[in-house]
Amino acid sequence: LWRKKNGLIRIILTWFCFLSFLYFLSILTIPES
Repeated sequence: LWRKKNGLIRIILTWFCFLSFLYFLSILTIPES
């Protein structure tokens, strides 16, 4: 159960890093008017 929970936490952390990276890219690429 702990190993499955640890894997789930790893997946959530990976998605969080990926989404924050996309958000950072969108801020850099889209010029603010």
